[in-house]
Amino acid sequence: MLTPTHFILRHTKLIVSLFCVVLFASTSLIKADEDFAEMDLDALMNVEVSSVTKGKGMKLSDAPGAISVITEEDIERSGHQSIPELLRLVPGLHVARINSSNWAISARGFNGPYNNKMLVLMDGRSLYTPLFSGVYWDSQDYVMEDLKSVEVIRGPGGTLWGANAVNGVINVTTKDAKDTQGLLFTQSGGTEDLSTTAVRYGGKFNDDSYYRVYGKYQLFDDTNLPGTSSDNFDEWHRGQFGFRTDTYTGSNHLTVQADYFNIDADTSGTGILDYDGGNILARLTHDFSEDSSLQMQFYYDYVHRADSTLNQERHSLDFDLQHNFTLDEGKHNIIWGLNYHWTKDSILPVYVAPGVSIFTFNSTNASDNTFSAFVQDTMTLVDDKLFFTVGTKIEHNDYTGVEVQPSARLSWRIKDGHTFWAAISRAVRTPSRVEEGFVAPFIPLFGNPGVESTNVMAYEGGYRISLSKALSLDLATFFNKYENQISSNGTTFGNDVYSEAYGFEATATWQVEENLKLMANYTFQDVESHGTASSSNNEGTSPRNQFNVRAYYDLNDKLAVNTALYWYDNIPSVGINSFFRYDIGLTWKPKDNVEVSIWGQNLADNSHPEYVNTQGGNGEIQSGVFGKVAITF
Repeated sequence: MLTPTHFILRHTKLIVSLFCVVLFASTSLIKADEDFAEMDLDALMNVEVSSVTKGKGMKLSDAPGAISVITEEDIERSGHQSIPELLRLVPGLHVARINSSNWAISARGFNGPYNNKMLVLMDGRSLYTPLFSGVYWDSQDYVMEDLKSVEVIRGPGGTLWGANAVNGVINVTTKDAKDTQGLLFTQSGGTEDLSTTAVRYGGKFNDDSYYRVYGKYQLFDDTNLPGTSSDNFDEWHRGQFGFRTDTYTGSNHLTVQADYFNIDADTSGTGILDYDGGNILARLTHDFSEDSSLQMQFYYDYVHRADSTLNQERHSLDFDLQHNFTLDEGKHNIIWGLNYHWTKDSILPVYVAPGVSIFTFNSTNASDNTFSAFVQDTMTLVDDKLFFTVGTKIEHNDYTGVEVQPSARLSWRIKDGHTFWAAISRAVRTPSRVEEGFVAPFIPLFGNPGVESTNVMAYEGGYRISLSKALSLDLATFFNKYENQISSNGTTFGNDVYSEAYGFEATATWQVEENLKLMANYTFQDVESHGTASSSNNEGTSPRNQFNVRAYYDLNDKLAVNTALYWYDNIPSVGINSFFRYDIGLTWKPKDNVEVSIWGQNLADNSHPEYVNTQGGNGEIQSGVFGKVAITF
C-alpha cells in the first residue's frame, strides 16, 4: 500500500535527482582559468585546537595527533539535528544508528551499542558513565546553532584526559554567551525527525557579563522492524533547557552553566521508558600573563534512567585544576593539573515476577573515587620547525589502583604547508560496574571483582600537506596493541583477549572557488583478536572501509546547496551489508535574520539497518525529508 509518507519520499527522490543535474550543470560553469592561489584554507589550518594540548591552543596544522575539527560552518551545512549524527562528518569515526534513539559510535574499531573505548566531553564535563564505560548518546543534546566546534582525536588521549580515552576523545564545546546575543527561534518538521523546536535568548547583565537561556524539544518517529515496512514502536521525544553566563573582569573569565533533560522513549513496544538528568558547571580562568594561565573547574552531574531491566540513579562530582605556563622564552610550554572525581550510584533491578529479576548487581549502591595528576611539556627544539611533546598522567581508581599513562609526540614542520608528526602512547580502560559486579543467573553471566584494566600501546604517524592555498591533505596511520582486554568467556568477565588494530585515514579539502568547497575522507581499519575467550566482540565490529564526500556550494549570496555521500563497508560480526547514504539540502536566506532550508536524508534507499544490538531493539533507518526555519532577532 502506498502511504502518504512513501508517496512524499518517492517524489522527493525524483526532485533530488533532477536537482543534482542542475547542481552539477551549475558547477561546470566554474572558470577553468581561475587562479586557485587566491582561494586559501589558512583559516581552517590555523584553527586552534586544545584537545591534544589541553591548555594553550595549537594550530591544527601543527597538532601532533590525528585530530579533526567540526566547525560552525560544518554544523550549519550538514543538516544534522543531533550531536551523534553530526559525528558522521569525522574521518576514522564509525557512526551507526541502531534504532530511533540508540547509536554505536567508535574510532579505530571495536564498535558496539556499549562502546567502551571513547571518552566524550562537553564543555569540559565528562559524559562517560561507569556503568558500562561508555556514553548514553540519546541524552547528549544542545541547540545546534549554539555549538562552537567539535574536536575529535582518533587515538589515545589518556595523558591529558585520563582513563577510558583509549581509542579517541570527542570534545564538544558551546559558544560563549556573549556570542549568542538576541533571540533565536528554530522550527523543523519532517517524516522521520518529526519535530524539533529550539528557542534561545541571549542578553547581558552589564558590559562585562553576558547570559543566555534556551529550551529545545525533539520528537523522533519509529524506525522500521528489520526486513519489514512495519513500525518498530521506538518513537521517542526529548526536552532540554538550560542557561550559560560568562563574566569577564580584568584577567578573569568566569563561566557558569546548567542543563536539564527529560526523555520518554518507547522500546519496541515494551513500554514507555523514562530518563532524566541535569548538571551544573562553574569554570574560572585567570590569566597571569600572555604566557601563564590558571583554570579551576567544578561540576555536578545527575542522571536517572528507568527502563525494562534496571532503575538506576547516579550522582557525580568533579574538581579540576590546570596551570599552563612557558619557560625559556617560550621554548617550553608546560601544563600540569590535578583532578578529583567522585561518583555514587543506586542500581535497582526490575522484577518481572515477585522476587524474580532478569539481572541485578552484587551491590545495589556503590561509590567510586578517582584521583589524578598530569604534567606535559611541549618543547620547541628548532624554532618554527620541530616540536616535541612529552607527558604522563598518574591516576588512582578504586577498581585497579594506580594507572600510568605516558605519551611522547613529535611535530616537524618540514617546510611551509608540510608537517610530519608521530606519537607513541599508553592508555588504559578501567573496568565498569557491569564487568565488576553484574549478576544474571538466567543467562548465566556474572561480574568479576578481580578483573583488571585493559591497556593499549598506540603507535601513530601522519602527514599534513597544503598543496596550495586551495587544496590540503591530511594523512594518518596507526597500529594499536591491546592487552588484558576485558571480555566474557560465557559465564564471567576476565582479561583473556589481546588484539592488534591497524589502519589508515585520509582527508582532502579543496576550496575550488570562493563559493564551492569539496571535502572527502577515506578510512581503512582492521582488528585481529586472540585469546581463550570469544573474540567476536572485537573483530569485524566496524567496517573495514568507509568514505564520504561532501560539497558546500553557494549559488548566490542567498541560496546554497549542501550535499553528502557516505559509504560504509559490511560489518560481518553483526551481519550488516555495505550501504550508501545520501543527503542533500537547499538553504535560502531571504533576509539576514531568516533562513529556510529543506533536507533529504538517507535518500540512497527506502530503509536499511546500520547496526545490530544482540540484545534486541533493532530498527532499520528510513529515508526522510524535513524542512526547517531559523529566525534571529
